[in-house]
Amino acid sequence: MTSASGQPSPGATESTLRSWARRHGFTVREREHWDAHLLEVIATDSGGDQYQFFASTDHPAVRHSEGEAVVGVALLKRGGVKHHAFYRERKRFTFERTVPLAEVQHALDEALQVALTWVKEAGHAMCGD
Repeated sequence: MTSASGQPSPGATESTLRSWARRHGFTVREREHWDAHLLEVIATDSGGDQYQFFASTDHPAVRHSEGEAVVGVALLKRGGVKHHAFYRERKRFTFERTVPLAEVQHALDEALQVALTWVKEAGHAMCGD
């Protein structure tokens, strides 16, 4: 999907995220977070830790700019723990970038490399990839 200017549209961001998740065998879900609509990919490692990959054109950081998306990954939940990861730990394990819509795929690949580093440091392996 492209806009009248020939640039990728916000709908293309969701399509890119879905196809990227499918390629890596990750789960996709939609949710509202504060006042932003997020399409997120959940990946689980061998230790049960869950990581959330996301790409949004509705994120507060880019809501008023044309042709950009926020892309990233964050630790969602530690394996064997009933609740989400604590704030301090989530901050330590968060990677987020603002990129032009045309670079969403590349930014997702970069976020995956960051998450794989975290997974390796924990002594785990990523499931589904």
